Amino acid sequence: FMFLDIQVKELEKRASGQAFELILSPRSKEAVPEFPLSPPKKKDLSLEEIQKKLEAAEERRK
Repeated sequence: FMFLDIQVKELEKRASGQAFELILSPRSKEAVPEFPLSPPKKKDLSLEEIQKKLEAAEERRK
């Protein structure tokens, strides 16, 4: 697992049971993978490319 420290906090008791909150601390800064903030950008399609894709889709439906 990528977590070193796990803390469990008991939340309020309920008629249906108990609720808990888990707090997970990462091992270190190096162990945490960095994800890009935004997904990679798609290339712009030309009107001609879009038309070809639409025609191909129509052919598949026949």
